[in-house]
Amino acid sequence: MVPEEAKGNDCVMDLDAVAGELYGLLPEEFAAARKMRAGEAQAEGERDLAAAVRQLRRPTTSAWLANLLVRERPTQIGELLELGTAMHRAQADLAGKEMRQLSHQRQAVVTSLSDAARRLAHDRGKRTSDATMRELEETLEAAIADSGARDALAAGHLAAAMRYSGLGAEWRGGATTPPQMGPTAARRGAATSPPLRRAGATADEAGAEKRLARAEREVAEHARRRQKASEDVDRCNRAIGEAEDVLRSLRGERSRAQAELLQAERALKAAERRADDAGGRSSGR
Repeated sequence: MVPEEAKGNDCVMDLDAVAGELYGLLPEEFAAARKMRAGEAQAEGERDLAAAVRQLRRPTTSAWLANLLVRERPTQIGELLELGTAMHRAQADLAGKEMRQLSHQRQAVVTSLSDAARRLAHDRGKRTSDATMRELEETLEAAIADSGARDALAAGHLAAAMRYSGLGAEWRGGATTPPQMGPTAARRGAATSPPLRRAGATADEAGAEKRLARAEREVAEHARRRQKASEDVDRCNRAIGEAEDVLRSLRGERSRAQAELLQAERALKAAERRADDAGGRSSGR
């Protein structure tokens, strides 16, 4: 007879495999595939697994984009996760200079992944709104800032966007653990949910952490504003360049027209002189 604990472990593995498959699909394909997998589990007598599969939530577009990056851009996601670990270490060591350098690197990594996600979505015929891209960037920022969020992102099973509050990662909708994992997360316990504060942390330390988190958010916000302003400048420069090309073309056409006008005026005067000469000779007869 198989022990109940062993059965539970098998179910977890099966659920992870099913979640890995479902969260790799387009959001509009998710519900039908979930129903099919739950039915298969039910038919095989795996009632707990079937119930767990039915609880898997369809991903939002931003969560789907994050899962897509995990599958299609693993190297860049790895860089983001390593950056989060490095920032946590620098914060623990109070390495201010290193934190500033890593903060600049963070914006570059997030922007690069955001651009990659937009291209991947476009290749799959999916349009992405500005709000969706902001949610994706918040999710990536949360993964950099929080170890639990890093684990959730790396799994590639997100159903909702994440956001970092300064005391830990929050999943949209008020969930305290990744909402897509259902019973699996409950069995794993606090492994996916970091404590809100380190054991023994003093009020001063907590205040310092809050101030640092606030400063990091300000850095990220100003970096986003700088990026947008830079894009606007580039767009204006392109428009100016195009306008200057049109202006140069029009000036060329004007020069050619002026040359033709001068030639036509000279030809007209010559013709008028010949006509006057011919009229004078005719009168002299």
